Amino acid sequence: MVPSNGGEAGSPSNELSTAACRDQLPAGTIIAVGSGTLDGRRALVVLTDRGNGSRSIDAVVADPCEVRPLA
Repeated sequence: MVPSNGGEAGSPSNELSTAACRDQLPAGTIIAVGSGTLDGRRALVVLTDRGNGSRSIDAVVADPCEVRPLA
């Protein structure tokens, strides 16, 4: 589930919903999405509540799309 951040086109949440590799994120509830760059590539930073008391922070990096664990 991607949180609603106003549903604006171009918002990080909207970008995540169309990312080809979003299914590589860990299972759980997405509680925050931000954007920036990682190694010069566009990236979405995703905070996921894993449902077992832990959280995961991952980057969804563009061109090519891939998921990188950050913590």
